[in-house]
Amino acid sequence: AVLKDDEGYVVLQPRPGLIREISFWHDRAQDLFGVSRQLASRGVRATVEVLEAARSSYVTSFGTLSAEIGERTRESHSNLGALGLIEEDCAKMNKAAPDEILECILPIVRCGHNILYM
Repeated sequence: AVLKDDEGYVVLQPRPGLIREISFWHDRAQDLFGVSRQLASRGVRATVEVLEAARSSYVTSFGTLSAEIGERTRESHSNLGALGLIEEDCAKMNKAAPDEILECILPIVRCGHNILYM
């Protein structure tokens, strides 16, 4: 998995893998949830109301960005939920000896298949 930061640049990890991917989505979900809570705060809502009353050109852009943040928040929670199904198997695979890896991969592949064809 290739991890990218918010600007789209590749984030190099010393040991990329599914555990790191799960960690990435967990962190992203937390960050976006925090931003969503701030956007829903009374102060931000009051500011938006003032901007709307003033017919500010910023209201449309703010609404678009707020909607995108909401969509990215839902996406991160969805990805985290799907990856959570294989987290335990991934942790086992990380600790497995080379001759044990195949038996660790099979449950991950089965789960991936089930997710894709649900």
